Amino acid sequence: MTARATLWCCAILLGTWLPSQAVAQDWLYEARPGDTLWDLCLQYTARPGCWKELAGYNNITNDRAMAPGQEIRIPVSWLLALPVVAEVLNVNGEVSYQEQHGAAPQPLRSGQTLVLGSLVRCAEGSARLRLSDNSEMLLRPGSVLELTSMSGGSGPGQATELQLERGELEIEVPPASRSRFEVHTPSAIAAVRGTQYRVVSDNTATASTRGEVLTGRVAVQAGATVEVPAGFGVKARQGQAPGAPRKLLAAPTFAQPRIDAPLPLTVHWSADPGAVAWLLDVHAANASGELLASHRTQQASFEFVALQQGCYHLVVRAIDQEGFNGFNGELPLCVLPPVEEPRTYWDLVIWSVMAALMLL
Repeated sequence: MTARATLWCCAILLGTWLPSQAVAQDWLYEARPGDTLWDLCLQYTARPGCWKELAGYNNITNDRAMAPGQEIRIPVSWLLALPVVAEVLNVNGEVSYQEQHGAAPQPLRSGQTLVLGSLVRCAEGSARLRLSDNSEMLLRPGSVLELTSMSGGSGPGQATELQLERGELEIEVPPASRSRFEVHTPSAIAAVRGTQYRVVSDNTATASTRGEVLTGRVAVQAGATVEVPAGFGVKARQGQAPGAPRKLLAAPTFAQPRIDAPLPLTVHWSADPGAVAWLLDVHAANASGELLASHRTQQASFEFVALQQGCYHLVVRAIDQEGFNGFNGELPLCVLPPVEEPRTYWDLVIWSVMAALMLL
């Protein structure tokens, strides 16, 4: 082998989610010209007889005939070191992670990295992660994501597979990406090549997966496969084929292009007749875009009474009767200092008298 693989991140859990059991974890390596299983085993593992087992694990009969770009799965337990799979861009609120099943939970911190096999749990908090192919993910409160497999190589053909046990994941995959990107849930698989979309996993008694496509195209598989274009969503219940794609509600519009005002202040937006509620997210206005707070309201308005002075980025979207979230409406907002009350005539008289006394 002439070059080492550049580690790229992803996460996978194949089949049904079994939270009480450890899941087989694989590193996905993209074969290069001249690669052999013997070379891969020498470089990345210390397992006796690795190349023979690896051939059987991947159903390879002649490793010298491997095609460039062929995907090779290497069990994580064989690796000399766990590869880094993600960078934490920002964290807000209570979020923890475990490096492996059974490990003690640790607080997740902005700027840290995550290795293969890490489990991220968002309690009341949220976290934004960046993968090595420049895809970004926002884990919303109540989400559980496990990083259980990854791909190697820096060219086209990357493989990124995530397992979302529960909660909501907002994903942006670079439009020019030629990678395979999948999100696995207990009830469906969402596969995409370059897009912006949301995946919601409900693991209650009536487990279901909801996908909402903002740009690009997503294939949702649950027994049957349904192609979902931009502007549509689809829901799949466990054990059932996905339903027909449903058109997403339009983005709310605002009366003004921005708001600069002291508290209390009220934000109003257009009321879609198909909406039963709206979700309002408050993001930091800086480059991190950290999710600071989220509010659900049944009115096409929201009053802020407790928000620190500074600037924010508001994101509002309508929710229909089936629970599908529509397109985002965005509004910059800056909370200004309170306006001082104008001084009265008697205020000026008292101030003048006190000033004169101080000069005596």
